[in-house]
Amino acid sequence: MEIEKHKINYRSAGMEDIEILVEYRVRFLNECFNHPEDEDTKTIRKELETYFPKVIPSKDFIAWLAEYDRRVIGVGGMVV
Repeated sequence: MEIEKHKINYRSAGMEDIEILVEYRVRFLNECFNHPEDEDTKTIRKELETYFPKVIPSKDFIAWLAEYDRRVIGVGGMVV
């Protein structure tokens, strides 16, 4: 699929995006460390599901999503 750059929408992540943020973070960690989905991954998922609801409202963590054709195609985040 060829992406038309001018049709990419960027928006800040909110509480409704926690599931997406968790999924992208787990995929990133698994890819970087060549780590399969296992019990450790389940633990990380649970910790992130607890972490994001605390730090998004406090703005201690900010993230942006890139969307194309109503699908998230990229995520960037930063701990402040």
